[in-house]
Amino acid sequence: MLTPYLEASILKRAIEKGILEVGIHNPRDYAAGKHKVVDDSPYGGGSGMVMKPEPFFRILGTLWP
Repeated sequence: MLTPYLEASILKRAIEKGILEVGIHNPRDYAAGKHKVVDDSPYGGGSGMVMKPEPFFRILGTLWP
């Protein structure tokens, strides 16, 4: 889903010149629990879903231990 954006225009040139480095991670690979859930209901109710921050903290922890 993200690859077409990274292979076009300014982003592509920045990657080729070594200015930008992009790594794509699946948050479910870093989620806890049997079902690897990465979303939750909003605090206080209401419609929609929010992303849990814990999987993203784990991803960052692998990049900058």
